[in-house]
Amino acid sequence: MLSVLGTLVIRAAGSAVTVLFALVVSRYMETGAAAHFFLLFNITVVAAICFRWGLDEVIIRKVASAPTSERLALAHRLIWLAHRRVIQWTAASLTAAVLLLHPNLRALMTALMPAEIVVAAVASAMVALVACIGRVYQGLGRTSLAAFLLNILIPMMSLIGLLLMVSQRWDIGALDMMLLYASVAIGAYAIVMAPYYWMFRARIAESKSTSIGDALAERQAANKLGGVVMAQQILIWGALFCVPFAYGDLAYNGFIVAQKISTLVSLVMLAANFTLAPRFAQLYASRNMSALRTLTRTSAMLILLSSIAIAGLVFMARDIPFNFARISTDMTIVVAILLIGQVFFALSASLSIILSMSLDETFLLYAQGGINVAGVIVFIWASFQGEIELACLAFPGAYLVLAIVLASRARVIGAL
Repeated sequence: MLSVLGTLVIRAAGSAVTVLFALVVSRYMETGAAAHFFLLFNITVVAAICFRWGLDEVIIRKVASAPTSERLALAHRLIWLAHRRVIQWTAASLTAAVLLLHPNLRALMTALMPAEIVVAAVASAMVALVACIGRVYQGLGRTSLAAFLLNILIPMMSLIGLLLMVSQRWDIGALDMMLLYASVAIGAYAIVMAPYYWMFRARIAESKSTSIGDALAERQAANKLGGVVMAQQILIWGALFCVPFAYGDLAYNGFIVAQKISTLVSLVMLAANFTLAPRFAQLYASRNMSALRTLTRTSAMLILLSSIAIAGLVFMARDIPFNFARISTDMTIVVAILLIGQVFFALSASLSIILSMSLDETFLLYAQGGINVAGVIVFIWASFQGEIELACLAFPGAYLVLAIVLASRARVIGAL
């Protein structure tokens, strides 16, 4: 419990910094420039997850369940697998940026400049690699350090850089912000990778002796879990890309603030999942199903009750961030709907991490993909039929169905 509380404090600090970063952007940047930066920033978030494509869960459960004497060598192999995968995705992204220089293709992508795509690709690659290194420390049980790397380091450095730019009264554009974010990501990678490389350099020979079967199994598991992660986030990503086209920049900036503050509901879930994921993997690997069920039920109940309590507090304090960000659009109902959706999302995510640590990624892929894709379709359809409040109902609907389906599956495999 103490480790969960420690992680919760770090995750809360990271969420606070991220929300404050979004508020400062909304307050001090021109509306169109802020909306364009948020679009680019959300693209980098999606890309960073694509670049590492399921390696997070593979790294955690492989390192956590391995014998102590083998963990460092295994971690070294997985981190270089991450580098290889990220380099491939980055090369593909940069190739796309070059192709967009062609006049015929340029007409198809008027919202983004090739320079913006290049900067976003570099930032995404660095963020992805920092995240993979953080997952290694998480698997090794160093959850506080891992949480700092994953949740505070880059947002904190980005916020400091933004405040320095504001203090100099610069006319800040979207590309300026992306250059700042990419520079911060490169600096963060240099900070975390240098000691990591020297720590594990003696394991290079061991990592090269890995069997082809092990490497293939790791890639296959990562591919499935990458699909799971994408499916888990596709609803919110679909909404973030749809809202500016359906409702305009003012509504988009308001929706961004509403979405950011609603994620505070998931703080306990994120802390619990982050801390307990290695334990779930260890219990399942040792087939200690009784202890696994007890831990699953305790964490699910803790997450549900705490999420409801946080949702109430956030709703009561909703005017503070909107006033600071100078958002004039009324988002009261949107905030309420998103908060309810986040309660169900937190519960479904807690069940999802249990299933992924129990090697049930195939079911997760189908369940997450099917339900969340249906949610995206409903959101897009509703966004062009009525007000944004109607479209947002897709969130609690999809996440409630998903929580019920995942709970049923966890019971079937004996984890609940």
